[in-house]
Amino acid sequence: QIAENSVVGSIVGVVGVTDPDAGQHHAFSITAENDAGAFVIDAATGTITVADNAPLDFETTPTFHLVVTVTDDG
Repeated sequence: QIAENSVVGSIVGVVGVTDPDAGQHHAFSITAENDAGAFVIDAATGTITVADNAPLDFETTPTFHLVVTVTDDG
């Protein structure tokens, strides 16, 4: 759960990845459904945080869905 009054930069979660190719570097990105840009993701770590313009209002939007894409070196 994410509080309505979450401050900018509050950690929402961390995307995990399992890759059978050892030693790969992964790049994370939010590729869809980030309504109004409410969240940002650290491309190197997969950490999702509250964005500057996050419209976190439970009565207006009780749930958020994000599509995250992860790519690797190979």
